[in-house]
Amino acid sequence: MSVWKNKQFFVILLVGVLVSCNSEAPYFPKPLGYHRVALPDHEYTKEFNQPDCPFTYKYSNQAFVVPSQENSCNHNLFYPRYKATLYASYVQLDQTNDKNNLFYHTESSRNLVYEHTIKADKIEETLVENDSTGVYGVTYDIAGNVASNYQFFLTDTTDHFFRAALYFETTPNIDSIQPILDYIKVDLEEMVETFEWKK
Repeated sequence: MSVWKNKQFFVILLVGVLVSCNSEAPYFPKPLGYHRVALPDHEYTKEFNQPDCPFTYKYSNQAFVVPSQENSCNHNLFYPRYKATLYASYVQLDQTNDKNNLFYHTESSRNLVYEHTIKADKIEETLVENDSTGVYGVTYDIAGNVASNYQFFLTDTTDHFFRAALYFETTPNIDSIQPILDYIKVDLEEMVETFEWKK
């Protein structure tokens, strides 16, 4: 009787093993991921200092200045490795002209930022106030899948107005560009901190 029970147990065990070997394990797809980006240390040995432009600033060694053909004060900072461009423009203010005074340009810049409200998760404004250099303005950190995640303007409040907006040459997807965006934002904060009007 005990031999029969042992044979029965052995047969059940054998069938169980064979069945489990033939059954396929359930398939669980890997979640979507992005390539890890190795980012270099931040270095700022380059300086924008065109003779005919009334401002200077330091910028990343990873970027290159691409001047505008019409006006060298209007230029782009291009990051070829990350396919990102900071579009920068300068305006000589005329406080007697309704279309070229400080109020007009600050409101125009603000409106361009808040056009992203439809797609933005949030927009964080930070005041720039540097009494020693006479540089004032606002930076806009725009979270979400928007065309431009970082913009700012700088002014001396009377004569000069400088505006810049960062764009990537890709479909907006904050999950894929976030590490690079965070890296470039550090560069742009350095740019704002070192920005000076020429005497």
